Amino acid sequence: KTEKEILLKIEENGETLILDDDGNVLVSYSKEQENFVSTVTKVLERDRKKVGIFEKSNVLLRLSETDRLSIFDPQTEREIDLEGFGDSNIQIFFNLLE
Repeated sequence: KTEKEILLKIEENGETLILDDDGNVLVSYSKEQENFVSTVTKVLERDRKKVGIFEKSNVLLRLSETDRLSIFDPQTEREIDLEGFGDSNIQIFFNLLE
């Protein structure tokens, strides 16, 4: 239904960023504000390291025809269904699609 390319990144200072495909910061959280976005970013990084991928690259934020929200990582071909994490946790991702 809808798809948006984003980059999830944790900076050296612990700040979590969501960037658009042009590198513009859409959302940022300080280390003290660690939250669901930080957790998803760490899971994606861990999955990539398991298969020997260490560089940062974009993922696809997807809203399906049935209104299910997920993040697809083309590097690992893993899709994380975000629906099970609760509305308050995934609202930031819904906001990115508006």
